[in-house]
Amino acid sequence: MKKFILLLLFIMVMSCVIPPVKRWAESGVGQHISLLESLEQNETTYASRINWKKTTYTKNGRNFYVTPVRKNCFVHFEYNENGIITGFELEGDNCY
Repeated sequence: MKKFILLLLFIMVMSCVIPPVKRWAESGVGQHISLLESLEQNETTYASRINWKKTTYTKNGRNFYVTPVRKNCFVHFEYNENGIITGFELEGDNCY
């Protein structure tokens, strides 16, 4: 139930008021990566509208999950072996 409420909160925030990207990414730290996967399937998200395909990679032994926020703005969420988001990096000149 708690995950459902968090998912609903994310969807409401993304569809009503778009917070600054850094603050949005910070709110994902400590959450399970499956929450992002669920968000990307919501038709109101940018990822869904551009038909984004799940993108992950490993760099220096660290796992990353990439999600687009808007054109020229991507968040690379770092996650641990349990799928918990532990940090993030912003990419692009449109990540305000």
